[in-house]
Amino acid sequence: MGMLDQLDLDAVKRLYGADLPVPVDVLNLIHFKDEEAYKWYGAFTLPLLKAVGAEVGWMGAHVESFLGEPRAEELLVVRYPNQRRFFALALNPYYMVVANPQRMKAVRKFEASFTHSPDSLGALRRCKWVLVVHFHEAPVAIQNIVETAGGQLVYQSHETSPI
Repeated sequence: MGMLDQLDLDAVKRLYGADLPVPVDVLNLIHFKDEEAYKWYGAFTLPLLKAVGAEVGWMGAHVESFLGEPRAEELLVVRYPNQRRFFALALNPYYMVVANPQRMKAVRKFEASFTHSPDSLGALRRCKWVLVVHFHEAPVAIQNIVETAGGQLVYQSHETSPI
């Protein structure tokens, strides 16, 4: 089954035309089948990311969970100027024929959603380690917990739409 067979075109049209806050960050939660194949996927995709004005904000491997089950083996945050630029990448013929088949070889499970963050990616990029919290309550609660523990909140986003 190819990528086009998996797409819900009505959902794509709806998301393409949506009035989402900009920029949009695509939060990727990745479970691997083949990490080496994923490195090749990254190499194939990087020129397209640059072409659509996207930038990788942070990428890192899951180390340990202290509460709950891990949501991913790797977390990737990619910032796009808007969701239309994301679709310019994802629906590009090169991506569909070359890059996405490589992703399919590399990934066992994959979740992605559009999120929005007013935060700069600069502070996040400088972090070697981050504590990731998947939380549905008010962002102020998260900030208070982090600061009370002596940490610094460098990035937070809220989901605007699943992809």
